[in-house]
Amino acid sequence: MKAKDIVIQLRTLLPQFTTLFNDVFEITSLTRIGNTITGITSLPHGITAQNNGGRITGAYTPFEIISLTNDGNGLASGETKDANDLTLNYQSEFEIIGADQPEYNGTIISQRILPKPLDRKLQPYELYSVDNRKNFQYGITGIPISPATGTIFLIQNFLEGYNGWHTLTRISDTEFSYEVIRAFDSPAYGNNIQLHNNFRITRAVNIDRAFEAYTKDTTAQNKTYLYVTLEQHEASRETHAVSDVIHENLYTNAYHETVQQNFNVYAIIPCKNTIAAAQTRDEMEDLAKNLYKCLLTKHFPVLFEEPLQYGTTLIGHRTFDYVRSIYIHEFNFQQPYLLYAQDAVESDNSVAFRDLTLQIRNSYESELLNQNIDLDDKPLG
Repeated sequence: MKAKDIVIQLRTLLPQFTTLFNDVFEITSLTRIGNTITGITSLPHGITAQNNGGRITGAYTPFEIISLTNDGNGLASGETKDANDLTLNYQSEFEIIGADQPEYNGTIISQRILPKPLDRKLQPYELYSVDNRKNFQYGITGIPISPATGTIFLIQNFLEGYNGWHTLTRISDTEFSYEVIRAFDSPAYGNNIQLHNNFRITRAVNIDRAFEAYTKDTTAQNKTYLYVTLEQHEASRETHAVSDVIHENLYTNAYHETVQQNFNVYAIIPCKNTIAAAQTRDEMEDLAKNLYKCLLTKHFPVLFEEPLQYGTTLIGHRTFDYVRSIYIHEFNFQQPYLLYAQDAVESDNSVAFRDLTLQIRNSYESELLNQNIDLDDKPLG
């Protein structure tokens, strides 16, 4: 396991839950041409070649609706030009906009879609069924003309759309771009589209060096930081394999050993306006919940020939220190892994042999018995 893998995991997921450890910039425009998304921020974003990872949030993806009809009984049927995400049941609601007939437009509740019973009552503006990746049905009010007219879109928080973690390319102080793999319409919708970057999530050899780096960095003052440190690998001392029917020594060919890889996450929080830091300590309970969502059960590479995939588990968390108006909280995690014979010293090279010479002496006779054995399938001529 490497600390950089944990840092990447936290930078990728943590901005979904808290903005304590990154900067946030308002995005005023987010458009797609081909597979390239171009964004514009209201303020300089600080993206550089060394700091080019970021998360986009709040951007809703439009899908053009090429057909929208109703059956006269309150059931509307729509078809999008491209595959939408409704079949994945990814979000609780989506929106229909752009129809000239207002009865088609609105926010549609999209709860978990179960096999619909025959007596299920159709509810206005509730998703009724999802036939495939393009076709869906929902309830409406009234009896508008059919088919609907206008430039109509389905707006949703698409799983593979504008949002998510991306590698960003700087175009100017306020403009950037990134690549996507799916086709969808443009521009992005949303009243609160944001870029999360300039992450203050990094790694250190230990908390002492992390604290020293933090206090010496003048740009870090009054900002919160998260440091990852790798701790001791703790191996099991058990040398026997025990089950209901066996109890035997683990010799080289049966070697396996369980190891616990421990790592810590330290939150460094400035607390200049408080003496007791009680509120900051309470806030760490919220941060713990967010860290659990990012780390628990996650399997980080351990660099050994491990066939089993063990996930990260929690050890605990506590107040680590409060010094010079700086609060430090420690979160302890571990991930077990196994060592096998293929991770240990390789066996001696085997050598083919064709003859054996045996010398035998028993306890009754002093004579040394010699025996030559030819192992060739056919004796040498």
